[in-house]
Amino acid sequence: MCYPPVQLLVTSAASFHAQNFGWNLLGAVTIIAWTGCTCTILFGTMKLIGLLRVSEEVEIAGMDKIRHGEPAYPVGSYEDNVFVEDCQQRSSGKLQ
Repeated sequence: MCYPPVQLLVTSAASFHAQNFGWNLLGAVTIIAWTGCTCTILFGTMKLIGLLRVSEEVEIAGMDKIRHGEPAYPVGSYEDNVFVEDCQQRSSGKLQ
């Protein structure tokens, strides 16, 4: 059996924790809503003015070739022992 002062303390502590949880939940919902609205405005505007995607020709050719002049994953790098030979040459000092 709890004495009235102890029961009041327990009740007020539980209320305090519930209130803190409520404020934290409200903060999380506010951040999610703000982020969703900001992204919708930003990406919606980019889509409307045509900056969100590259052209179909660039997409087919590959951005790496257009931007850097070479493929990101050349077929020659998939040959057997290419990486092993490169490591051996680097360790022997032949490849800088």
